[in-house]
Amino acid sequence: MSVFTYKKMRKKELKRLLKKRNIKISGKEKKDELIKLLIEEDEKKLKNKVSSTSQYKKEKQEKKDNNYTSYTNEEIIPERYNETKIVLLVRDPHWLFAYWDIADKKMEELQDNVNIEDSIWILRVHKIDEKKYFDISLVPDATNWYINVPEAGKEYQVEIGIKDEKGNFISIATSNSVATPPDTISDIIDEEWMIVEKTFNKIYQLAGGDKLGVSSEYLITELRNRLEKLLSSESISSSFSLPYNKKKGKDNFYLVVKTDLVIYGETEPDAELYFNNNKIKLNKDGTFSFRIMLPEGENKIEIKSISKNKKQQRTSTSFITKENL
Repeated sequence: MSVFTYKKMRKKELKRLLKKRNIKISGKEKKDELIKLLIEEDEKKLKNKVSSTSQYKKEKQEKKDNNYTSYTNEEIIPERYNETKIVLLVRDPHWLFAYWDIADKKMEELQDNVNIEDSIWILRVHKIDEKKYFDISLVPDATNWYINVPEAGKEYQVEIGIKDEKGNFISIATSNSVATPPDTISDIIDEEWMIVEKTFNKIYQLAGGDKLGVSSEYLITELRNRLEKLLSSESISSSFSLPYNKKKGKDNFYLVVKTDLVIYGETEPDAELYFNNNKIKLNKDGTFSFRIMLPEGENKIEIKSISKNKKQQRTSTSFITKENL
């Protein structure tokens, strides 16, 4: 840490830090004496680090002389760049992350005008669109902070500063502005899905269209319209799975064929629709579509529409049998 970081700290915090570093004190030292002890300890650690780095480079050089590949010009990333700057990042819809550095020169200016020892370090969080803010009290030696914001999908900006004895906020640096993403499903909906011509032709052939003996433009148009309606963004598909049992024959030999059935139709837009007592969401125009997976055996397909006033209802019941022989 720098001298100015220590000067920002209260006397109790300095004592706590000395105790953490196992540096003995009598308890009668003045603040400047405590800072001096910490600086001496820092310098001692730095010398040891330089010494160990030199030894490391020496060993590397020896390995190089013995035909080992080595890199002796390793650079150590500095802990700080001595610049007055604060940066704000988005983590998720409700959390931000800020990190900062305050130049030594800036700290000297503050000390000339403010009693830093009796001031509180503050991170002020602004909600830009509403011109509101809230403050977070910081520990003196903090250089970064996670920020929990109350609303997602909003634009925020932060300031690092101090509050003096009178409660006046003195700004030191202002961050960039960021926008948090929404915490809900996107309201952007594609208008329609495009059916590729090659894919459509394949579906048309599988449906038996090429075996009708005629090239009916009406049939092709009708099938295309149904497919486009089925795949449109408004036709929100549901998926259901009926009870399924795997049947094994002798010697554990078996065959499993999975079959999907697409059901679609139309009713009154304000009606309630049910499939085997499961409620189905209707599109705005009353159309619906959903898919079910058919197991072996007889399957009951019951579609029921109930009017808004509950006085009328229509039911369509089908029985579909799937059997492996």
